[in-house]
Amino acid sequence: MPAGSQLYNILVSFTAGVGGFCFGWEIGVIGQVLGMPDFVSTFNAGDTATQSWIASVFQFGCAASAFAFAYLADIIGRKRSIMFAGLAFAVGGAMQSGSSQLAVLIIGRIISGFAIGAASTTVPMYLAECAPAQNRGSVTVIYQLMITAGILIAGSINAGIIGSDLQNNSTGWRLALGLQIVPALLLLGLMFSVPFSPRWLVRKGRNDEALETIAKLRALPKDHPEVRDEYDLIIEDFRLEQSVGDAGWGEVFKGSNGRRVFIGVMNQAMQQLTGINVITYFQPQLYAIIGFSATLSTQVLPVVFDFANFIFTFIGMFTIDRFGRKFLLTWGGVVMALGLAMTYGFGKATQSGAGSALAYISYVGIIVFDLGFSSTWGRDLPMRIRSKGVALSTMSNWLVGAIITWAEPYLARDLGINVYIIYFCFCALAVPWSFFFVPETRGKTLEELGEVFGDKVAHLDHQAAGDLSAK
Repeated sequence: MPAGSQLYNILVSFTAGVGGFCFGWEIGVIGQVLGMPDFVSTFNAGDTATQSWIASVFQFGCAASAFAFAYLADIIGRKRSIMFAGLAFAVGGAMQSGSSQLAVLIIGRIISGFAIGAASTTVPMYLAECAPAQNRGSVTVIYQLMITAGILIAGSINAGIIGSDLQNNSTGWRLALGLQIVPALLLLGLMFSVPFSPRWLVRKGRNDEALETIAKLRALPKDHPEVRDEYDLIIEDFRLEQSVGDAGWGEVFKGSNGRRVFIGVMNQAMQQLTGINVITYFQPQLYAIIGFSATLSTQVLPVVFDFANFIFTFIGMFTIDRFGRKFLLTWGGVVMALGLAMTYGFGKATQSGAGSALAYISYVGIIVFDLGFSSTWGRDLPMRIRSKGVALSTMSNWLVGAIITWAEPYLARDLGINVYIIYFCFCALAVPWSFFFVPETRGKTLEELGEVFGDKVAHLDHQAAGDLSAK
């Protein structure tokens, strides 16, 4: 790939990936904010029910937005959808930071959730549609990398706030929540500099613009064979799918499409059922259950975990295109289960008075769990159902995540360290699921993926594109 193409694709990937950074900021900030004394007193948030709703309502907003953008992503485009996400996240952040009433805080969190739901649906879709097939896996992992970067930076800033006098007045939590406006406005501004997805442009009949976009993304002339082949493949795919009509919701669940959507929904649900988000959200509370001091639980251990989370994501970036997603998902399930088994076993021993040193081995188990989660999860869907399919799978992620996040404070209160058994079981279940049911899609173009699932239209599309290329 020409150097110019690499640089421009990095710009496109980074710009869209800022949407992931915004989500990471939310994950990294709310768990520690919930423990700040002035925040608790301002919103009377010391009880389990209030904390549960403050944390989870964000993800309910995400779920609603993911479903809404099943339509909007096709109508207004992936680029405009991401721009909306940046604007809405800034508005939601301003409302949360400036609120003094619980109702305003909740509304602000719902708006922020609506923004991240839009981003989580459209950013991976946009990245996949702009990236060359041979780099699509690692490029889309950039979204996950940016999430972990947001978690790390927000968690580090929060740790500094908690370690100062700021946590004892409203400046601390208002600053923590308000800083999310910065990446939100950055996302909005940068999106003006990147193109529309070439596949979306074809859907809208803007073929000349689509060809120019492909050429710019590949840093090649418009008449270069590689550019023409990719363009012809997209055009032919769209024409063949047009010939059998636009995809309604009924078609999303039929045949090979249904299989694809089912795998996507299950992968996204499984991602949340491993416990990754609640462990990240409620780190201080979970570390306190194991037996760590308040200082370690709120300032030191969360930052170490967030840093490891960021570093481990690079493993996924450099291995997904080499080993494939199926292998990484299976391997990740094994490692996650092992890590949570360590956390529960040594944590339980610590509570039984076996020695405080075992608490640190229990914490290492959480780090091992995170190592297993460092690979990326997700499915690619055929062009005319891609928005609907991605929205459904993403919505399942948010709905399951919202329910688990809502339930976690109650589970931690009633089960204590035994809550890790629940997440261990789901991590163990992820192993046979990934090995037996998830197909490998490494190195396939988005149009060729239909063949993996037995999609006749995609097979004809690929065959036709091959004939065009041969000519």
